[in-house]
Amino acid sequence: MRGTLYRDPDNGRIAGVCAGLANHFGMETWLVRILTVSAFLLGFGFFVVVAYIAAVLILDKNPRKNKKPSNRPTLRQSTK
Repeated sequence: MRGTLYRDPDNGRIAGVCAGLANHFGMETWLVRILTVSAFLLGFGFFVVVAYIAAVLILDKNPRKNKKPSNRPTLRQSTK
């Protein structure tokens, strides 16, 4: 059993659905994004959009406290 499926908006681009799927299935996030865009472009566009919107509305955000740091830059304040 893999546990509960969550969205991961901290590591996601739009709403964290692809990042959440990648975390759940142990895949790389970029691969899930490529598969999603490929399915959209190969004729499954309506289904992909509906499924993505449904996932955004149904899945909860990831409640983990020890989230891995994202690649986004952060601003640090000087202690002086």
